[in-house]
Amino acid sequence: MSNLREIMEHHVNDTQDVKEGVKRGTSEVLEFMRDPKFKPESMSIRDIFEQTTLREHPDVDVNQNTQLAEAIATSAFPKLTGALIHSMMIPYYEQEMFGVEQLVTESTTTRADFETLAGLTAIPQIERVYQG
Repeated sequence: MSNLREIMEHHVNDTQDVKEGVKRGTSEVLEFMRDPKFKPESMSIRDIFEQTTLREHPDVDVNQNTQLAEAIATSAFPKLTGALIHSMMIPYYEQEMFGVEQLVTESTTTRADFETLAGLTAIPQIERVYQG
């Protein structure tokens, strides 16, 4: 994959519109992230921020929290960072945990016709309380 800046510049130049170019560039990058050969370490969150939020909102003051939050929320930044984090976490989530299955034992009960729970008994009849 060529770097993120090149992809975004290519699409912005093709469309002559920053918003549409970033949208198309984001789609291309997301498609690439779905590839099993993709290495999450090859992308930087800072690069994603610069190529999405700052490209779409060049006049945002990064020292003003509300302006920055609005710019981030309306840019492609959350979509790309979410996909990046997802691509980093899923392999660990799907990884087998060797040895854990040995910590759990399963046994069948010998008396399956009833079960006694300590402290629980049947309530004979609930008394109805009327208003007034």
